[in-house]
Amino acid sequence: MKITKEQITTGWSFRRVLSILFGGIILYKAAITQEVVSAIFGVALVAMGVLNIDCTGGCCGGSCNR
Repeated sequence: MKITKEQITTGWSFRRVLSILFGGIILYKAAITQEVVSAIFGVALVAMGVLNIDCTGGCCGGSCNR
């Protein structure tokens, strides 16, 4: 999967912003408590928000035909 500038800068929705916000909160808490599993989950949420990856439709992994 090639990541382009257009993929990051266009198509912003409430879900994307919420994903980045919650991921940031989880990363902050994981840094304070030094929990690795929470940090991985936080990074995944932030990455999904920034890169506009949506796994709610059952097509995670780039196998969607959108």
